[in-house]
Amino acid sequence: MSSSRSSKKSTGSRKKRRSANDFAKRCLLASLAICLIGAICYGAYLGVQKAIEIVGSGQDARTPTGEPAVTAAAKPWPLPAGTPEAGLYGTHSEPIEPANRETRRLPLRRRKTDPLVQLTNARIEDWIPPALPNLPPEVAAKLNAARPKPLHPQKVLRVDVTPIEWNTPPDNLEVVHGAFDNTPRGVRLNKGQLAAMKLGQSTTVEIVFANERPNLQIYAVTSDDRYRTVDGTTVSGVNNLAPTGWPLNFKVSNTLFVGTPFAGHMPREWHPDELALLITTGGEAVIIFQ
Repeated sequence: MSSSRSSKKSTGSRKKRRSANDFAKRCLLASLAICLIGAICYGAYLGVQKAIEIVGSGQDARTPTGEPAVTAAAKPWPLPAGTPEAGLYGTHSEPIEPANRETRRLPLRRRKTDPLVQLTNARIEDWIPPALPNLPPEVAAKLNAARPKPLHPQKVLRVDVTPIEWNTPPDNLEVVHGAFDNTPRGVRLNKGQLAAMKLGQSTTVEIVFANERPNLQIYAVTSDDRYRTVDGTTVSGVNNLAPTGWPLNFKVSNTLFVGTPFAGHMPREWHPDELALLITTGGEAVIIFQ
């Protein structure tokens, strides 16, 4: 009788010890899991901090494929005084005109850090209004054909623009057209267009105008609004100064002609006062052409 009671007690004790051991194992596994999750989170945190340090220090970050990550370049202008002349100027496919009274209205020669684009395939064609939205193409075509025709059909100048030197998209790029007897005008590409342009790939730019003008020069410029000049001409010892200034424009393409070529807007050399302005923090300079 006593042996049976003793056996039951020992069996109960073994069950309690087994239950306690199982609970201890579960607690240990839970603790290990928590430690593992904590280690993973801490590793991720260190990785993020390292990435922030790389970006903040300007180091050569890498993409998952091992290629250098594209980062925005610091604006190189203005340049410090004493910069060698070779570090100022970019190349041109056309002769550089001198900086004198006769050429003061021409765009400046390109800076070394400005983009360089090639213009090709200039043509003047009829402008076709864009199709009406949210309609099947065949229905939109019929509606467009039924539109009343203007008395003076609009024309569109189309020109292909191909980046030749294009490290990062520039702040602005304007494709300009002008005849010898009028003020050049054109269209400034927006940020989306500039960001989509790739080195060596052509993009067609359209400039709409009211009537066909058979003799045009087409070229591209980029401007820097940080610098403005006031044009002054010395006449009989009296300085006639323009009341307002305009930003400096730099010619960044070859020239194309539609129709009969004429003496166009070639890039001109920088005037000494413009050079002094470009290697400072910017502002306004009075350029006097004797």
